[in-house]
Order: sequence, then C-alpha cells, then structure tokens
Amino acid sequence: MTSPLSRKVFDRLKGGLRYAGLLWRYQLPVFALAVLTCWYLSISFWWLAVLAPISLLASEVIRHIAQTRMFGPVIHRVETDEPMVALTFDDGPNPPYTGHLLKTLRRHGAKATFFVIGRLVEQSPETVKEILADGHQVGNHSYHHRPMIGKTPFGVASEIKRCDRLLESLGCPPGIVFRTPFAAQFLSVPFVLALQKRANIMFDVSPRDWELTNAKKIAKRVLEGVSPGSIVRLHDGGGNRSATCKAVDIIARELIKRGFRMVTVETLMAARTVPLQSAS
Repeated sequence: MTSPLSRKVFDRLKGGLRYAGLLWRYQLPVFALAVLTCWYLSISFWWLAVLAPISLLASEVIRHIAQTRMFGPVIHRVETDEPMVALTFDDGPNPPYTGHLLKTLRRHGAKATFFVIGRLVEQSPETVKEILADGHQVGNHSYHHRPMIGKTPFGVASEIKRCDRLLESLGCPPGIVFRTPFAAQFLSVPFVLALQKRANIMFDVSPRDWELTNAKKIAKRVLEGVSPGSIVRLHDGGGNRSATCKAVDIIARELIKRGFRMVTVETLMAARTVPLQSAS
C-alpha cells in the first residue's frame, strides 16, 4: 500500500514528465537549429551545453507570458453574492465519458458548460445535441485544440470561427463563449477576442484532473477551492475520464449540501455584482 507521500511524489513526477514532453515538443526545432548552426560554423558542440539551459529558461518565461492577461476581458471567476458555481468541462465531446457526466448532472439537477473541440464535435455531433437538450451551455475550445502561441490573428480567428459555425449548425445560440486551449492568453488571442468583443472564459479552480486517477482526490481539490462565483475547470475529453466522472458525483452532492447551485457560465455571469471590466 502506497503512502500519501509516495503518491504525491508520483503525481509530481507524472506532471513533470508531461510538462517535459511539452517543452521538448517546442524546443526540438530550437535544438535542431542550434546543432546545424554549430556544424555549419564549425563551432564546438560544447556550446549546446550553454544553449540547453537558456532554451529551458526561455520556454519557462514564454509559458508564464502566455498565461498573462495582455488586454481584453479575461474571466477567471465572477464576483457575486449568490451561492453559485460554474462547473466547466474541456476537450470533449468524448464518449462515453461525456454521456456519463450528463447523467450525473441530470441526477443532481445541475447545469454546466462544455468547452468542446471542433474536430471532435464533427465525430460526435449527437453528443453536443444531447448537451444542449439537457439545458447545458456549449462553449468554443477552438477547432483543432493546438497551442495558439505564435499564431497570427488571422489564424486564431479562423480557429474560433470554424468551431463557431459548427456549433451554430448544431443549434447553439449566438454569443458562444470561448476558452483558449492550454489557458494561453498571449498576443493574438486577446487581440482577436477584443475585436470580437468576447471574453476569454478561464477558471479559478482547477484540480488538474488529467493527472489523477483518484476521484476523491479530484473532488477534494475542487471542494477546497470553490467559493461563490467560482469557475471550475474539469475535463471530459483527452483520455480516460472515469475518475472525473466519479468525482463530479461527489462534488455535486457536497455542493448541494453547502447550499450551492451549479449553473452555466452564462447564468453565473448574469449574477455578477461588479462590472465585467473589473472582474478577473
């Protein structure tokens, strides 16, 4: 039987390996260019030992910049006196897990917002129709779900518009909310959203459920972080989400005990007590 400490270390290692994979994916072209440059200029490859930590540091700086609000409204939570929270689910639709979540939400009389990926919507349009039929909100999480750092404003707008049109064809009402992939808010994304007079819907509670297989741990992280006006980010897509499905049942039961209502982002924003410009 593993101890809490060993489980914590294991979770950290898993998260670190995942992050290292993302770093390698973006640093690979940089390293390749550095190797070719050293070879072409007949420079000692020992210089790569200098370039490696610089590249790692640059990636970390870019990661933080990418999550910094530059301009345009970014909503992490809503200031309200009402006992409301918004559960949101990213990266779907993802049968059968999206369906399991819908059953759980239905059982508890809860509403939620599903930020869907366009290319997956094309594969499971009936799931999106079921989400809408149950009275939930469907949001745009881009068409391809690729990092938007480095994309031109035209590229960002194209990603958003392509998913918008797809969702509208399935019955989503105008004014579709948007959440950028990987929580990036740098340069082109806020610029395009500002032109569209559209907010980037983020979150103030994220249990990092994609790293965990323990439903109770996911639920604990959420329940420790929520307060009136919280926006909770969970995932129905991106892999096996059976732990998240079980966690949502625990979360919903406890929130109801505390007197909270689980509502869509749209309903939560309508209950705000401060102007949108001041909310973060």
